[in-house]
Amino acid sequence: MKAKNHFLLCTALIVLLVLTTLVNLARYSALVYEISESKIFGSSAESSARFEGFLTEKIVFFESIIREVQKHNMDDDLDSLAYYFADLADDIDAISSIWLATYPDGEWAQSKFWTPPDDYVMEERPWFEVAMSTTELAITKPYLDVADSLVVALTTQLKRDGETYAILSMDIYLETLQNIISCLVTDDGLYSFVIDENQDIIIHPIQEYSPTQDGFTNLTELKADYTNVMESPEGEITTNTNIDGNPTYGIHSDIISTNWKILTCYPTSYTDEILVSNGVRAVITICVALFLNFAGFLQFSAKKPKQ
Repeated sequence: MKAKNHFLLCTALIVLLVLTTLVNLARYSALVYEISESKIFGSSAESSARFEGFLTEKIVFFESIIREVQKHNMDDDLDSLAYYFADLADDIDAISSIWLATYPDGEWAQSKFWTPPDDYVMEERPWFEVAMSTTELAITKPYLDVADSLVVALTTQLKRDGETYAILSMDIYLETLQNIISCLVTDDGLYSFVIDENQDIIIHPIQEYSPTQDGFTNLTELKADYTNVMESPEGEITTNTNIDGNPTYGIHSDIISTNWKILTCYPTSYTDEILVSNGVRAVITICVALFLNFAGFLQFSAKKPKQ
């Protein structure tokens, strides 16, 4: 009788151990996912804050130039305006150049005192096309400036009596924006990159996928599939396929004054490895417990009743 009671007690303890192991596994799994989500949310928020903070600073600065130029009719003296632009550009990091082109005459004032050659067609330049496509201040996609540097431009029409009389633009080195994104890459694979509405990669921490003189890399040309994150509301984490063809968590945020999005990604492999490792330990614990219980059962069954 004592042996039977001892066996039943051991069985109850083993069942309790198995249940406790399963509950702890479920709780640990939920905690791992929660930590992963926290990392993604945090990195996405930091990427957006840094990127938008930089752009907002430059937009406010550019808007102040617009006000000064229009208030004082500075386009009346383009030579003096070029010196004004030169002083401003020298004082602000990341700015390649500032310029005004009159329209439709095409006369220039530029911070580096560059003047277009006879075959220069400003109507074909990205800063002109983007400015003329909207009445608001706009930001171009990356392009090559006259010095063959990759830049993005803040650009806008200047109007007088309802008519456009000039285009005012300011180039920002793409490298500066690239550095903002690159410094947020972590050793466990967490990173962000920027795309536009056509899924062209505007900025990426891996140089291979960043814009070049030859153009842009489009996500559809790669193994990547970010359909889930692109179709989800801003700030919602989804599972996608990254550029290497591997599963990744993704979240996006919209960038002010642009049609760009920041995508923040975190490979599922890091979370999966932790969960698999913990799951293996749980399975081993359960198997050992069941083995001990089975061994106890055999020992109990083998005992002969007293005569």
